[in-house]
Amino acid sequence: MIATEFYDGQGLGNQLWAYAACRSIAEKLQLPHKIMHPEGFKGASFLDIDSGVQGASRIDSVFHERLFYDRELDCFSSGFDKAVLDLKPFTQIHGYFQSEDYFFGDLARLKTYIRVKAAPLQKALLSDGCCVLNIRGGEYKGHKNLLLPKSYWQNAMRHMRGSVGIDKFLVVTDDPRYAHALFPELPALPGGIAECYVALYQAKHLILSNSSFAYFPVKTGLDKTLVIAPMHWARFGNPYSRWTSAANLYRSWMWQDVHGKLRSYEDCLPEQSRTQAYYDENYYVLTQPEALMKRQLREYIPKPLRRTIKKGLSWIFPKHFA
Repeated sequence: MIATEFYDGQGLGNQLWAYAACRSIAEKLQLPHKIMHPEGFKGASFLDIDSGVQGASRIDSVFHERLFYDRELDCFSSGFDKAVLDLKPFTQIHGYFQSEDYFFGDLARLKTYIRVKAAPLQKALLSDGCCVLNIRGGEYKGHKNLLLPKSYWQNAMRHMRGSVGIDKFLVVTDDPRYAHALFPELPALPGGIAECYVALYQAKHLILSNSSFAYFPVKTGLDKTLVIAPMHWARFGNPYSRWTSAANLYRSWMWQDVHGKLRSYEDCLPEQSRTQAYYDENYYVLTQPEALMKRQLREYIPKPLRRTIKKGLSWIFPKHFA
């Protein structure tokens, strides 16, 4: 058995990556899989997954995916960790596991791992010829390096108009006030996480943020005509031209750089390979990122008061506070 765990505070995208990678690795090793604490799954109301082995199970060892801390970009980076091929039975895995290489050349298996329930799919959320912008705000506003500049979205919309003749755009977002502050002229999809997921699933034209949330609805949904994503992922436009993480370069998408130029997956491979080689040669391998995280001032403020302050600031400064 290969196991992973759903945690409090873990986003749906991270949960789906942990689940799908765990299940795929287990299949590769011809072992069963297990999701610990499946009751914490954030997509339970609209997604079907298989949590695997039921009941209490023994865990003999814990495996941590290789992570690299980049001090210049202040982030953790990961790629495919081939050590998963040597896992022993009754191992629990920890990490991001966001590389397509964990599916071992068979992306079609994802459609058997994750299915949208029938009821949400009956909703017609998109009009014909509409492009979806998956704008991420929320907690990203507390990590400014993750936020994409307005020019990214504007350049991508220009490509949609010029390449496929799309001139209707719909915003799907976790932060409607932030999205409205960026593009007050664009409609935003009403609803919650289920509606956002289904819209990404149904859309044929997409402009994505650097969020793990979009990967599975895009890859398991209807056939896509054009998907544009930010080059270098978590550090868009960084001066070192590094992929952060190398894991987040995905097949069949087009990747837009800071100048608005589009590149194919194949075009990006050499730079991604150089990034991974650089980390292999120059960075310590870390298995516990918490060891580098310093306690911030906000952690000394009681959570209820912190939430009240943040809510007020988000109304006054929607571009800056979650």
